[in-house]
Amino acid sequence: MMGLFKWMRENLKLIMIAVVIVFVITCGVMYGVGGGKGADGKGPNDAVAKVNGKKVARADVERIALRIAEQQSAGMPGVKASEDDIYLFRKQAVESMGLERELKKEIKARGVKVDRKELKEQVNAIIAQFPTKEEFESYLSRADKSMADFKDEVRFQMEQQKLVDKITSEIKVTDEDLKKFYEDGKDSIFKRPAGSNLLIAVFGNKAAAELAKKALESGAKWDGIMKEQKAENSSKEEKPDFIPAAQLSTEPFTAVKTLEAGKVSNVIQMPGAEKYFLFLKKSDEAEKILSFDEAKDDAVKMIQNQRGRMEVLRLVRKLRKNVEVEIIEDSFFIPQKTEAKPEESAPAKQ
Repeated sequence: MMGLFKWMRENLKLIMIAVVIVFVITCGVMYGVGGGKGADGKGPNDAVAKVNGKKVARADVERIALRIAEQQSAGMPGVKASEDDIYLFRKQAVESMGLERELKKEIKARGVKVDRKELKEQVNAIIAQFPTKEEFESYLSRADKSMADFKDEVRFQMEQQKLVDKITSEIKVTDEDLKKFYEDGKDSIFKRPAGSNLLIAVFGNKAAAELAKKALESGAKWDGIMKEQKAENSSKEEKPDFIPAAQLSTEPFTAVKTLEAGKVSNVIQMPGAEKYFLFLKKSDEAEKILSFDEAKDDAVKMIQNQRGRMEVLRLVRKLRKNVEVEIIEDSFFIPQKTEAKPEESAPAKQ
């Protein structure tokens, strides 16, 4: 289970669909799109390019190009793509389709799998982020996806993350690596600010959260109560989450800022959602530099993640070399220059 503090940061914004896209824009490509001819006489199923010898349809490329355009403009509100940008996005779409195919081969070759239970849990978790079932169905309709398409997309995203995790976990870190990393980051990375150690639980039901609070105040054990009241996510008793003091001034942590060590907070609702928090403060901590032993586990993960990113980039470059794109319809990918109209001759002077 991921650290609960990280889980909370990712969910506080109630993003509509919380999934990881690692290498390529997940296309959710759906073949056999129907429809008539366009104004230029071209149909949505007409091939515009070949990727490693396999034809790709105009409609599929347009769909992925649109997603690329949306991603590009996500951090630049008010900025619209130019006509030339659209042609560029189409090229990138075809390349991403080829890379996706190569990536799926790599995932299979490395034995990366997502079982039915994992997939079901992830799909249900994503659907739960929508206010209602109808909102989720509306999302599928707007995206022109079936439920099967959606599950395939989620599965592929999970496979990508598992592949990255596999690559990262296989990186060996020596004692010398660790000592150097620790010494270099002792006064920055491993300098922990003042803060509090908290046990945190998230419930989808307010009544269950209230019952957990009463039980804890009566002396019940944290882990047992979290299981009994079916908390959606919770810290483990032996591993509380450290929250920096600065974070304690933001929601939903304000309720525990003045809480005494050993005390349980009131039940707090996540703004705009049916999610309820419960906190138990274990201790308050002053600013300090973590010892090597305290920092060792985190240092291993940091080094692995750092080197893992480089390994992933190398893999992507390798896979890209296997992608061969053949353009069938030039006008779909290259802006066509229009002939400039000749200026009318000026009348001769009398």
